[in-house]
Amino acid sequence: MSVKYILKYLIGLYLFFSLLYFLQTSFNKTEGFSDDMSDILDKGDAFCKNYQGSSNILEEKCGLMNKTNCNATSCCIWTSGDKCVAGDANGATFNTDTTGKTQQLEYYYFQDKCYGENCPK
Repeated sequence: MSVKYILKYLIGLYLFFSLLYFLQTSFNKTEGFSDDMSDILDKGDAFCKNYQGSSNILEEKCGLMNKTNCNATSCCIWTSGDKCVAGDANGATFNTDTTGKTQQLEYYYFQDKCYGENCPK
């Protein structure tokens, strides 16, 4: 056997195993994201930490979310008015209107659990 033949063989093996490794890690990431809710919750926690101490910005960013994403966080709630706002299990962070009058929510969802007396059955 020549050195050239052995070198080609080793390079081929290296490429083959590199491809297998790449496919395995790509498949595991895709599978884990679709089946593992903890990954989504980790992203929700990262979202909340990113805006910690900036309630006004958090309110704005929560307002851009759909119901699923809103309920995946620990700093936003989905209101009876079908919108996402900053809040937690105790309710909305900002619960007054522009005149300073307290607004009462009929109900709200925090992490997919309904709070309030008028929760839909």
